[in-house]
Amino acid sequence: MKRSRFGLLIFFIGAGSFAEETVPSIGSAADVFSKAVQFYKAGAYDSTIATIRDFLTTFGKDPAAGYLVPLITEALARKGDFAAVNRLFELYEKKYPSSAFMPRMHYLHGFVLARDRSYGAALGSFSKALSGGVSGDLDSLITKNVETVCANALDVSALHDAGNGPDNHPAVREIARYCEIRKLVTSGDISRAKTRLAEFREAFPRSRYETEIGDLLNAPQLKNQVSIGLLAPLSGDDADVGKRVSQGLRLAIDKYNSRHQLQISVITYDTKGSLIETVRKTAQLLDRVPAIVGPMLSATATAAAGMLLGKETVMLTPTATDDGIAELGPAIFQMNITIGVLARKLARYALMNLNIKEFATVAPRTPYGTAMAAIFKDEIAKNGGSVFDEEYFDEGRNDFTAQFVNLRRKLLLRKLDQAARTSGAGYKPVTCMTPADSVKWADSSVSIGAIFIPSDADDAVMLAPQVAFNRIKAQLLGSNGWRSAKTLADGKQYVQNAVISAPFEPDSTWKKWPEFRKEYVSRFHEEPDRVVALGYDAGTIMATALENAGSSAKAPRIAESIANTQKFEGTSGVITIDRNSRTNTEAVILKLTPSGFVRVQ
Repeated sequence: MKRSRFGLLIFFIGAGSFAEETVPSIGSAADVFSKAVQFYKAGAYDSTIATIRDFLTTFGKDPAAGYLVPLITEALARKGDFAAVNRLFELYEKKYPSSAFMPRMHYLHGFVLARDRSYGAALGSFSKALSGGVSGDLDSLITKNVETVCANALDVSALHDAGNGPDNHPAVREIARYCEIRKLVTSGDISRAKTRLAEFREAFPRSRYETEIGDLLNAPQLKNQVSIGLLAPLSGDDADVGKRVSQGLRLAIDKYNSRHQLQISVITYDTKGSLIETVRKTAQLLDRVPAIVGPMLSATATAAAGMLLGKETVMLTPTATDDGIAELGPAIFQMNITIGVLARKLARYALMNLNIKEFATVAPRTPYGTAMAAIFKDEIAKNGGSVFDEEYFDEGRNDFTAQFVNLRRKLLLRKLDQAARTSGAGYKPVTCMTPADSVKWADSSVSIGAIFIPSDADDAVMLAPQVAFNRIKAQLLGSNGWRSAKTLADGKQYVQNAVISAPFEPDSTWKKWPEFRKEYVSRFHEEPDRVVALGYDAGTIMATALENAGSSAKAPRIAESIANTQKFEGTSGVITIDRNSRTNTEAVILKLTPSGFVRVQ
């Protein structure tokens, strides 16, 4: 909050009116009061204070203190002795709680509280002064002071609290809520300003601000502007990702704004890559915007998605890849290719295009590896195939002998069992290898349809040769981690003809790339990559959804528009949002060849 800029306000004592009605016409107290009023009107505040103080020192218990103390309190306020004002207020409130001058004292106390930057308490005292009811002049003065506090000293959050404070006088609530709306409009938070305007008109149908409210409703920025949120790690370990997505998004939104009447503003919050910070920033955006782009990381995106359950806010994460984030709510979308999409796409391709029905998996014991293997297995089973064996290894190991020896042994046992079955009478299941069998079949080959290895390039180039070394014949299937020059260079012949699933990677041959690259380099003086392109496409898709949603920009209509995204040719590739999973399904299938990664689907 910023300190109030208002100076010492003008006080109207109204001495004549209450002197005539309340002050005795004879006696020393009346003379003191009359003399003090004359000093006060002449601006001789020291004399005012001295006159009343001398009387109260001698006649402190005189009933006249009930009307002399408010006058000395006002004189002390004029002098800037706010500590004395506070002391007198506390004493007066205890001794004269039902005094006709109590509203005046509440007003003075509110003024001092405001000068001390205790703005909430000041509005509370002003409210009590208004509730007490003194005169139209004092009420007008109080409301002017409330307007000054609200306009110059309170931020949007504090104004919202004041406007909804049940103990505040209706006039104070009205002023606070009006000032909140004006500040929302000034800050560009148009979506929330519209909401508050509707609430204001319902709560105050005959408002003193009706003319101003009408002007706001007709303001071009309210008619043609909407705000969205951006949650990105702009500091911390993942700041580079946040920066690139943010720059791509800004380029897309600015380009849209230059060509359309609807103007979109972006309220950006730094999540710092932290779950706690993401939760905090998501909560701040919930009532401000109808839609959020981000967060970027899977963990932070999951946290934000959980907070949006039951809320009228759309979330589109451009980069998160964990499977199932979009399933947390009907207005949650994932634009990047998830690991689930990759695993399912590869499984279906192997079954339907390569006509493979039986598989083994050899996966790292990591969240990525175990999730990919599990989703792959589930998709295979759903489509009539089977996973014969599942092997796992600790990431970073150099020796994978145990995994392939286990797989080879299981394949040999099955081969021996099938031979025993074929031999006819006396069949007994073969459950173990005898030494003689081991020797006999030591140099023989065994086969399985395919082996799925969802690893990175470093592990892939060591795992692939083990298949040949252990005399296992199988089609190799890999994950996006294989998509590296290292895989082709170090994997040599062992990775040739392997098939992997991966997100589309734009390059100079992609028709949308050259113009995008030119615009991005011109503005940011650096080369774009797929992460930047994802941010740009997220901005384009969101802008289109807002336009389709119309002036109301309500979350259900925005979500419906995003869900209808089909074969959108973005800078990051083709994007198709599945209406059920709300994820992008446009993964590609690549084959490893001597000339590189060749797209086969």
